[in-house]
Amino acid sequence: MRADQVIIKPIETEKTLNSSTTATLKVHLDASKQDVSAAIQRYYGFKPMKVRTLKNAEKTRFTKFGKSMKRRAFKKAIITLPEGVQLDINAINA
Repeated sequence: MRADQVIIKPIETEKTLNSSTTATLKVHLDASKQDVSAAIQRYYGFKPMKVRTLKNAEKTRFTKFGKSMKRRAFKKAIITLPEGVQLDINAINA
């Protein structure tokens, strides 16, 4: 998989923004840990210590009018940063 297709966007919640040792990214469903690590090396200029991935399954919910809505499946990557590295998620070194 190409490195420019791996990282979709950062996931910004209170928990992820307060953590100084990890970063959470939304990645392509078919991306492996090695693909995510290579994309981080290419765009941010450092090698992550650890990459953990998890898939969130598609969910269906019903509205009060009887219609069903689906939330698409997606994949998250939790990256452990090396000592002394601060990651600005929105700044990519192209």
